[in-house]
Amino acid sequence: MTDLFDKCYSDAGYFGAFRIGGDKYFTQPILGGVPGPRMTFEGKEVIMWAVNNYIGLANNPEVKAVAQASLAKWSTSAPMGSRMLTGNTEEHLALEAKLAVYLQKPAAVLFNYGYLGVVGTITAITDQNDLVIMDRLSHASVVDGAAMASYGKRFRTFRHNDMDSLERQLKQAQADRKGGILIVTEGVFGMRGDFADLDGLVKLKEKYGARLFIDDAHGFGIIGKDGRGLGTELGVQDRIDLYFGTFAKAFAAVGGVTA
Repeated sequence: MTDLFDKCYSDAGYFGAFRIGGDKYFTQPILGGVPGPRMTFEGKEVIMWAVNNYIGLANNPEVKAVAQASLAKWSTSAPMGSRMLTGNTEEHLALEAKLAVYLQKPAAVLFNYGYLGVVGTITAITDQNDLVIMDRLSHASVVDGAAMASYGKRFRTFRHNDMDSLERQLKQAQADRKGGILIVTEGVFGMRGDFADLDGLVKLKEKYGARLFIDDAHGFGIIGKDGRGLGTELGVQDRIDLYFGTFAKAFAAVGGVTA
């Protein structure tokens, strides 16, 4: 008999060897200090390139002042409840309206966390008759969302930024199509730093009657006019059906938005 917890003491998994060795250098490094250009690591000051404080807002005096004023007014617990029940406020609606205008879309919806925003959007827009096709190098949240939306079936993938590979998948999908098709990709790829071929993607989604979801977590707030993202930078924002941005990168906060 094998106990459920036995695996916790093994070297299994991608980082199992690091876990067994008690590593805190390559995995789960302990960083000290306020997020910024210089932080502490292993007891000494280091130049920090790795945190998500992309444009330095984590220690911005104006942002800190607003946060402190909000804490004094609303406490740490407002609103109490989910948006569907008792957690909806006029402030939520006002922010969603502003974000929709900012992202040049007719509507926007807020999420508590970026990861759940991606998963929630993909699963909310699809059902068992629909098909998700994703870039193979997409973030784990996209993979989880695609898996959940596939209802136990294998979702389809295409080679990274390879429009010929995507078109082959779209052609195969057309043969036994029962519902809609959602193409999903990152905008700026977090592990490589390259851009999605948005021009190629929008042309193919229009050719095959699909919809396009862009997870632009790493472009939101940084790229494009006034930080509106990669779609704006490349001139195709109006042809992206669902644009997602997280607040956990450039905005140095928590949450996300789908527009």
